[in-house]
Amino acid sequence: MKVLFITLVAIVWMLGSASAHAENVLEELVGQALERHPQITAAAARWQGLQQRVEAAGALADPRLTLGVRSLPVGDPLDFRQDPMTQKVVGISQLIPYRGKLGARADQARHEAEAARWLIEERKLELAQMVRETGYRIYAVAKSIELTRQNLVLLDDLIALAETRYAVGEGSMQEALEAQVRRSGMQNRLVEFKQQQRSLQALMNELTVNRQGTPIFTVDLEPPVTDLGESDDLTARALAVRPLLHSLAAEHQARLSSRRLAELDYYPDTTLNVEYQQRDTLNSGMTGVGGNDLYSLMLSFNLPVQRDRRRAVEQERIAEGAQVAARLQQAKISIERGIVQSLAEVDQRVEQATLYREAIIPQAEQALEASVAAYQVGRLDFSQVLQQQLDLFDYRITYHRLVADYYITLARLRTLVGGEL
Repeated sequence: MKVLFITLVAIVWMLGSASAHAENVLEELVGQALERHPQITAAAARWQGLQQRVEAAGALADPRLTLGVRSLPVGDPLDFRQDPMTQKVVGISQLIPYRGKLGARADQARHEAEAARWLIEERKLELAQMVRETGYRIYAVAKSIELTRQNLVLLDDLIALAETRYAVGEGSMQEALEAQVRRSGMQNRLVEFKQQQRSLQALMNELTVNRQGTPIFTVDLEPPVTDLGESDDLTARALAVRPLLHSLAAEHQARLSSRRLAELDYYPDTTLNVEYQQRDTLNSGMTGVGGNDLYSLMLSFNLPVQRDRRRAVEQERIAEGAQVAARLQQAKISIERGIVQSLAEVDQRVEQATLYREAIIPQAEQALEASVAAYQVGRLDFSQVLQQQLDLFDYRITYHRLVADYYITLARLRTLVGGEL
């Protein structure tokens, strides 16, 4: 019994030869997600579309072509030689916006496209975080399944020991029955862990756009460390490189350009109109009378008399700019708070994981080994041995969850900072 127990304890901490290094596996999955996921494709397509608006926004509207006739006599509407004022007209007109309007419109479109470009990078950060978090949760569940199976073996061994002691009259049947009940409960937990594993793998396949049913990978994570730098340094880096902040800043510039455009709308636009009027030679009696062709050059202006409407639009643009500025400020505050909170969580996870790895679990293993030896010679109650075995199982499960939570917090911190830590 003692030899078997020591062997199983060693197996719990042994790295599987088929396991892959977590970061390599996860980075490969992150790359697949960034390459395939429709969310990134849609964001990139939106950016491409907004880019095309920039040139269109800064260009003049299409000119208007006018074709027609003037001053035809009512009595003979198809006679172009009866009246000297009859004309065939060809004209072209061009709307010319007030100075600065085209530039403001182009600036607005350019800033909107820039905001969309930065949003692509932000979506990539968020998607990468989701892939990593899912991978770390799969690690925790895989470890839970592994430990549960090993604990079932140990419980079987305890049941066999209890039955042997009962057979020789040194124990009671109640001890074996109690262990069997605990084993059934452990079997139920194994079913729950397997269901969690299938759900997480389905989520991973969705994020990486892989076929559902793709085999579950196995990873091992290194023990947590706490050397991540100071919160002020990470905050400064986040404020400099976080795509979300760049996107909101570009959106704010777009709102300022739209406000400038609303201010320029108080000034009139100009329409330039040029016409050529062709006249046929007139027939008057026996002699022909020649008519000279004419041309017209006109300027027209819209009259911006609807001041209330323009004032309402201007106030709307001002409010939109203030809203984006507030969102930008709130994002900065949230990032700073998130970094401080994440660093505190990292320190907590490191301390707890270290305590479990170096103190709680080794002490529980030694206590269980001593209890098993004491029970074999009849100096300890079976229920105490059984409870110590279950406690040790829970400690191991907790340790691996702490490790997974540590790496999940790092993934969130990575997104907050906007890249590598």
